[in-house]
Amino acid sequence: MKLFPPLFGVIPLLALGIALRPPTVPHLARDDARSSSIAAPHRIVSYASVLEAIATIDESAKRIVAAPDYLRLGVRQSLISRVFPSLLSISATGNSPIPDPEGIMALNVDTVIAWQGVLGNLKQIGFPNVLQIRRPGAEVGTALRETWQLLGQVLRKQARSYGLMDAYHQRMDAIETEYAASRPLRVIVIIPIRGHWRVGGGRFYLNRLLNLIGAVNAAAAVPTDGPADAEQIFSYDPDVILLLNTPGGASPAEFYENRVWRAVRAVRQRRVYTMPTQSTYNAPVDEPLLAQWLVDVFRSGGNEEHTRESYTTAYATVYGYPLNDTNLAWALRDEENRASAGYARFLRTGQDRFSN
Repeated sequence: MKLFPPLFGVIPLLALGIALRPPTVPHLARDDARSSSIAAPHRIVSYASVLEAIATIDESAKRIVAAPDYLRLGVRQSLISRVFPSLLSISATGNSPIPDPEGIMALNVDTVIAWQGVLGNLKQIGFPNVLQIRRPGAEVGTALRETWQLLGQVLRKQARSYGLMDAYHQRMDAIETEYAASRPLRVIVIIPIRGHWRVGGGRFYLNRLLNLIGAVNAAAAVPTDGPADAEQIFSYDPDVILLLNTPGGASPAEFYENRVWRAVRAVRQRRVYTMPTQSTYNAPVDEPLLAQWLVDVFRSGGNEEHTRESYTTAYATVYGYPLNDTNLAWALRDEENRASAGYARFLRTGQDRFSN
């Protein structure tokens, strides 16, 4: 069953200049809570995780000149860096989320984007254009709407930001109404961070999406992220183990090749998968694609998959970018997942995909 093939067709309305109804959001936070418009940015440094969102809304990454190292490293793992290669060459501002006034002045930027409450000394030096982004937390939907409205306004791309958000909500509504599972799959998500593994708990940001497509987080009873040792994961008895794609993170092979993990059913059945990279604040593009990938992975016993077509359609429609098989293989982490159950479907290329 294809979840949302026709819904990217909503986007061409943007080419006609039709501004769709904006989402209702609370007042947008800025450095002094003023309600007047700020100057259009030409040189942006962002300390918040919105690099992908800026490039998507602006249809360009040329205004982004710098970001902290952890954001620069993250965007290198994202398919959007193939669309906007200038994201790979933006300057570094260190590895702190706190804006550095001296470094900012040296970069000759006119706009700083930062998390709410993390402004450093920017107010003291009277920096004119500071956009404060709400951290996602439990209110990720509200944070996303606020951020896309704010970025659409300051980039002067409101019609595009509203149109993409509107199409996104339609796609996610279609997923919710069209997908049903006879038995919810038990899933855990492992978060590899600097050599340590954690399991996403009851407040994990992917829980809503898992529930939407007929799965449950087996570790949801634990409010916070917990340790990811083999004994603990065995107690969760997951059908599927998902691995966040982080630089230097875990791979399915580490589970398959270690005897300690063979007590876990998901490992014995080779249902461990590295997830495609996604950006929380680029959800209008990334989240429906991740949802389709999850649905195809969860149906590992079948022959059908729609993920590749969904990626190709989305990138052609939203970015005007033709994805080739090399792009897709990299985006879907074919190399990491090739030994996992059912992933051969994703490895087919060209005519081979249509001959079976």
